[in-house]
Amino acid sequence: MDELKRNGSGYYDPTAFKALKKIERAEKEMEVKKGEIWEVEFGNNLRTVLVIAAHGSYSTILTFCDEPRERRTVQLNAQGMKYTEPGMITYKFNDGFNRFIRLATEEEFADIIGQVECALGFDLNAPIPLEVYESNEIKRLQMEVEDLKAKNLKLEKGNTNFSSIATDTNTTILKTERDLYKSQYESLLERVIAKAV
Repeated sequence: MDELKRNGSGYYDPTAFKALKKIERAEKEMEVKKGEIWEVEFGNNLRTVLVIAAHGSYSTILTFCDEPRERRTVQLNAQGMKYTEPGMITYKFNDGFNRFIRLATEEEFADIIGQVECALGFDLNAPIPLEVYESNEIKRLQMEVEDLKAKNLKLEKGNTNFSSIATDTNTTILKTERDLYKSQYESLLERVIAKAV
């Protein structure tokens, strides 16, 4: 590590050291994937972790220790038996991942995920409830409906005032626009109702 801080002439060179560390970090971030078992740096300690999900620059993990805890524990063979509580998930930035140990088997990973789901009280593979996942989408659609209502009302009022003066062609254009906005409004309203149900 100290040799990286010095340049080819032996002088202290923090700029080159920082650049090399940044490159190493970028390489590590690209390597972390779901289901992998890694040795991770926590302060001055190295711990074994299982990557539950990788999110680019950070990962959701389960941290293992050498001894089982008093509560319900998950076992994993990674350079000896390791233990953790399934509800104790956390996250870690990928630049703290030191050494790849191995990839968990599909059976091991499925079993651990099942125990995590049970401990947290939900199914990670279940669809997210509409009110949680799509609440912003519903609000956006409701605002769009209100906007279309206002445009439709404005168009109908404008059509009533204008019809006595307008030619047949202009009246036809206005009615066509009104009908178009009305059909868009009705279509949007049906989508909102369908998503809310």
